Amino acid sequence: MDDIIGIDIGTTYCCVGLWDKVEQKVILIENEFGEKRTPCFVSFTDNSIIIGDCAKESHSYFPFNTVFNMKQLIGKTYDEIKDIQKSSFISYKINTENNICVNIKDVDYSVEELIALLIRKLKNMAETYLNHSVNKVVISVSSSFNNTQRESIKKSCEMCNLNVMRMLNDTSATAIAYKHFINVKETNTTILVFDMGGCTTDVSILSLDRENIKVIATCGNSSLGGNHIVQLLMNYALDKIKESCHNDLSLDMNIKTKLFHECERVKCGLTFRVKEILSIKDKKHDLNYEIPISRAKFEYLIQSIIKNALLLVEEVLKMSNYTQINDIVFVGGSTHIPMLKNRILEYIQKPQSSVVNIPDSVITGTVLYGSCYRYNELLIDVTPFSLGLETMDGIMSPFINRNTSIPVHVKNTITTCENNQENILIKVYEGEHDVTKYNRLLTMFELTNIPKMNCGEPQIEVCFDIDKNGILTVSAQEMKTGIRQCVSVQKTDLSPNRLQQQINTKEEENSDHELIIAKHSYKQFIQETKQTIHEPSVKRELGTEYVKLLDVLEQGELVLEVTDVTLDEYRLAKQELENIVNAAMYKIVKKKDGEVFL
Repeated sequence: MDDIIGIDIGTTYCCVGLWDKVEQKVILIENEFGEKRTPCFVSFTDNSIIIGDCAKESHSYFPFNTVFNMKQLIGKTYDEIKDIQKSSFISYKINTENNICVNIKDVDYSVEELIALLIRKLKNMAETYLNHSVNKVVISVSSSFNNTQRESIKKSCEMCNLNVMRMLNDTSATAIAYKHFINVKETNTTILVFDMGGCTTDVSILSLDRENIKVIATCGNSSLGGNHIVQLLMNYALDKIKESCHNDLSLDMNIKTKLFHECERVKCGLTFRVKEILSIKDKKHDLNYEIPISRAKFEYLIQSIIKNALLLVEEVLKMSNYTQINDIVFVGGSTHIPMLKNRILEYIQKPQSSVVNIPDSVITGTVLYGSCYRYNELLIDVTPFSLGLETMDGIMSPFINRNTSIPVHVKNTITTCENNQENILIKVYEGEHDVTKYNRLLTMFELTNIPKMNCGEPQIEVCFDIDKNGILTVSAQEMKTGIRQCVSVQKTDLSPNRLQQQINTKEEENSDHELIIAKHSYKQFIQETKQTIHEPSVKRELGTEYVKLLDVLEQGELVLEVTDVTLDEYRLAKQELENIVNAAMYKIVKKKDGEVFL
């Protein structure tokens, strides 16, 4: 069997490993400095591209030419990038005019290209160790990664001529490592995995027995991680310098870059010590300043981080119906912060003895998965977001709910909303809101040449397929003609402005989603009622009432053309129509002794 390497691309560090078939153990491959973890830094010089430890060292000297934390940019929208720039330190230029790119020396690099540089280095390390080429990989991703982000990681691997055998969620990889080291023998063991990376925090509850690993629930926050703790320390230090030295250095990128690395050191130090000295020196500003920071002060500064972390724990417990937890596994350097760990244990009422420490758990689980195909059958993962279509008036119609086991195949039937409608635009979204404008658009495509029929008559079967890697494919087929359209959901290449023009030309401006739902419900009632009374048996039984009822419904449709209808007015209008329709239908039921011909 060909060697399958395991790769873990984190925000701060990345690593590669493989299974030693002779020793029957996981091998984590060291880089040129003898380190198992390689910093996720890429520095562009005049003559070369430097990756890893040397790139990190050069960051303080070349802040604009060194890229780091690029994982947090994967699959992000224009607005999300702006939020990242506000909450996290970024020293390089991000170009958002078309695609999201990093601009170095007037050259644009896609995020996928930058990630590929890291993956290629890790691949080369593995090939040097094995003394032969490799082309298969199991790669870990954040559990809360959406479809676009997973496609981006897959694309980065393809740039390195690596075939992705499986994209494994970080928390699921940790569960595999737990199962391997703990040797689960009980009928059912439930673990909570709390994974705080550089920019993302994921929490999952998984059930394990001798045979299976099943994800019960998962949730995450892509704006919560170790980098945000560093940013809080940076803000505190800049304020202290400004207060003491009367010098605002918040716009000096060289100072901020030095401060970023110093705050990262202090964060790690305060995890194990009760006091640290934050030191910042700069000849240009004649600066030689030290700030003593106690662990108590540090804990005060990161209260918001801990609060948001506990909200994730609360959410995942709620989604799992407060399943009894046996063990807790913490992943990520920031989870060693005593106050964070203790608050989580207090919240779920578990002692320190319930914490299981698994070194390098994510990369270990990734390698184990690649070494043993039986995990392919035993691991049951879930989708982190609900997926669905946009229906009339911007309503989200879910096809696959959050935390549904994958792989999964779901089909539903939709129809047209106008008479003689020949084309239908299918827009696919992910998210938990009832209204699509608050969710994320994944893709859109048009099904054309639909036979001319009355509104509601065409039967269009839409299928959602999610594979084992969490990647979505959507297809639509008009059942009468067999016309079919299929699309693998990938990252859109449209700029934010062009995309907005295409999909929101007639979007409701009212932000109150209850109003949109009420309008949709009113419109749908009219259309379904018109379709019902057009049935020959119902039309015949209505007699002269048919014309009256049709006129009432057509008059009701005029309400939809009025721009300033309130929520209560829609509800009242629908109630009045329901009373008229129900009275007419009651006559049919009474005339036929209770038998309804519909």
